[in-house]
Amino acid sequence: MNDQVPILLQRVLSGDHAALQALFEATAPQVHGVVYSLLGDESRAAEVTKAVFTALTRERAVPEPFAAQPVDWLYALARRHAMRDIYARGAAAGPALPEGRAASLRAEIMRRRGGPSS
Repeated sequence: MNDQVPILLQRVLSGDHAALQALFEATAPQVHGVVYSLLGDESRAAEVTKAVFTALTRERAVPEPFAAQPVDWLYALARRHAMRDIYARGAAAGPALPEGRAASLRAEIMRRRGGPSS
């Protein structure tokens, strides 16, 4: 990834829609990788990756905890969108992941909520 990514991200957040294409080209493979690693489904990962970049056009600033590393925020946003997709599809989609993978995701969700991890 190049050094221009934080600058492009800031430009997108400032409303520069032309910068969105450049940011997408520079970061889409990494964002897609984050999303795919959670979903394990190529078509769903492609949908969610697009949703992440669409969501950027509604954001106006990088949250304070990520101010020093705005690219980390982009990856966190990708994870959040992937987790929303998992929740939204829930039981209706059936078991999309192998049980070991599903168990690790449940543990991650519980850890984030501050609950027991088992």
